[in-house]
Amino acid sequence: MEQKSLSERIIFDINKKTNRDHKEVEISVERHINLQKEVMVYIEKIKSDEQSKELKKIKKDKTFLEHKEKFNNHFSKFENYVNNQVWIKKAKEANYMKRKIIMSPCS
Repeated sequence: MEQKSLSERIIFDINKKTNRDHKEVEISVERHINLQKEVMVYIEKIKSDEQSKELKKIKKDKTFLEHKEKFNNHFSKFENYVNNQVWIKKAKEANYMKRKIIMSPCS
């Protein structure tokens, strides 16, 4: 209540453009500190909650499955690339009989 009356007097002085000294009002912040502590305890409790751990595990599994699905969508491309690389390697290692090609003159 004291705050309200003080604020009304200050507003009145501002509107009337008067300069008066006002008595300071000190308010205990103990209640706010206690509320803050309770909130922090509650937050820690939620973080350590078993459901939170289960939710994290489910999210991790979901991400894994999404990545697996994307990989499977592109698997044929990977398979084709690997098969092409194997063929290229075999072709480079092959020792084919080489013949000299002679061009015959056209008549």
